Amino acid sequence: MSSTTAAAANPNCPSCSTALVAGGAVADQPVLCAACGSVFVLRRPGFVVRTSRLAIASLVLGIASLIGMCFTGIPAILIGLFALKEIRAAKGGLVGRRRALTGIVAGALFGVLCAPCTSGLVLPAIQMLGKPSRAEPAHQSIPPGE
Repeated sequence: MSSTTAAAANPNCPSCSTALVAGGAVADQPVLCAACGSVFVLRRPGFVVRTSRLAIASLVLGIASLIGMCFTGIPAILIGLFALKEIRAAKGGLVGRRRALTGIVAGALFGVLCAPCTSGLVLPAIQMLGKPSRAEPAHQSIPPGE
């Protein structure tokens, strides 16, 4: 499992806290700890790991799919997939994989699997709006001359 640490003159391993001699190592370079064997990425000083905004949006839409069903469930799945791709491409600079996965699962569970319920509620309402009313007109015009 890869983790991140700031690039300093002699950084410490984030797993075993062993002081490493990193002569010639540059920022954003993977380093292997000789003591414990863990791999981590050296980062420049002041580097802060961010949470993916797409992962947060996926989670929020996934939870909202309890109410919005397909209307928020399908976007939760798509945004979650984009978030996973973004997190993977950031190479340790972004976190939020669990949030994105939770958004995808919630969107699938509540959005896609509840699609029959959504169509069962929406389709009758659309059909009722499209039907002409059965009430007769209140006033019928009589042609002149009769």
